Amino acid sequence: MEAKDSFIAFHKWIAIGKDISKAGSVKNALGYLFGPPGWSHDGSRKTTRQLRAKAATHENQVPNHESPVGTSYSSPLKTQSR
Repeated sequence: MEAKDSFIAFHKWIAIGKDISKAGSVKNALGYLFGPPGWSHDGSRKTTRQLRAKAATHENQVPNHESPVGTSYSSPLKTQSR
């Protein structure tokens, strides 16, 4: 493991420690240790499950930029070879 990877992992544990210190109760502190990624005692953060659900909803709303059937599309950026 490189030094950079060690720092990143250590940095995350420091952040978890800060969250636990602000938890306000043992139950909330245990939530930070054993809850799903992104869990927070005050609901200020989204869990991984919530983020995935939002991303899935967003993917269904992205417009489809394909050409309609029966039409052709030629990009103005394409150069014609002679």
